[in-house]
Amino acid sequence: MRLRCCLLLIACGWIAGCEKNDLVWEPPPLACNPIQIFREEQVSSFTSDELSILSLSAGDECLTVSFRAARCEESNWELSLAASSLVLGTDPPERSIRFLLNNAEGCPTVEQGVAEFDVTSLRLAGESTVILNVVGTDLSVAYNF
Repeated sequence: MRLRCCLLLIACGWIAGCEKNDLVWEPPPLACNPIQIFREEQVSSFTSDELSILSLSAGDECLTVSFRAARCEESNWELSLAASSLVLGTDPPERSIRFLLNNAEGCPTVEQGVAEFDVTSLRLAGESTVILNVVGTDLSVAYNF
């Protein structure tokens, strides 16, 4: 009997110590960088420092790009992704994307980098695939979701 009372007190203390939010599982935030969506003509007209895309791959939520560019210090090298709001009505549908490199210093050293971008905002209702075409290249990747 004494053991039951002790266990009951421990359980009550544990439940009283929990907040309502402690009992709800929340998925961790994405580790991928956000993207911005612009009109097609804006995406095509953006300027970028020079970079070479080595590979592209699309997962459930993120687009991974491996690239090469001149770089002096890590803090002086920023890669972002702009996507077009225009969706081509092909099967599967297509969207234009553009990688934008901001390199604060022009350096002779060329290094390789990898970046990931959250592409969940590029999903389309009623579709399971979108082709992402990289502006200014012949590269594209199928984003399946």
